[in-house]
Amino acid sequence: MILGGEAVQAQARFGIFGGIDQSRLSGDLPGDLSYQFKTGYIAGVYFDFKIAADVFLGIRPSYTQGGANISVTDTTNADEVFLFPIVNKYLSIPVIFQVYVSRGFYANSGIDFNYCLSSEANVFNNSVDLTGKINRLIYQAVFGFGFAIPIGRTAFNLEFSYAQGINTFTKKEEFEAGQSPRVRSSRLRLTTFFVISTGKRTGKE
Repeated sequence: MILGGEAVQAQARFGIFGGIDQSRLSGDLPGDLSYQFKTGYIAGVYFDFKIAADVFLGIRPSYTQGGANISVTDTTNADEVFLFPIVNKYLSIPVIFQVYVSRGFYANSGIDFNYCLSSEANVFNNSVDLTGKINRLIYQAVFGFGFAIPIGRTAFNLEFSYAQGINTFTKKEEFEAGQSPRVRSSRLRLTTFFVISTGKRTGKE
């Protein structure tokens, strides 16, 4: 990996990160429902291990709060729309392959394993617990790119990523019984990383 004008033989990197995302549901749309994006956030720690030239395997344990907004049009008044936010809290472990294609630009992809701690909907100011009606373990395919800004042996990375749910958000038995729609989760995320590299400098390339 190249940081500035010096080659750094970093065998591992670690750091912290945080970011914001826009998440939503997609799939079946019963009645007058529509799915909209909801703003959430993420915070976690960052471990990268060099597995080949300019290729790293990253593990990013994190806490995530996201969800979705569900809007319903009033059947008696088309101008009135009711909004029902869903808040999901997860412990996540993304496993990401990261490839540097230039000095400060990289692309990545991987799988995000999300364990749902709780899922709650706000329906007319009443909280409805959805935790038992959804899959507690959600798998998402992740694709993204980022920019690294080196500062000595550290760096700040700015990363944009998209994730698409592989399995359904709602349980199979729930939507097969007609009790829940068949939906998947997706999200767009902007994240900043503070990264520290280990290894030794070997001079200029």
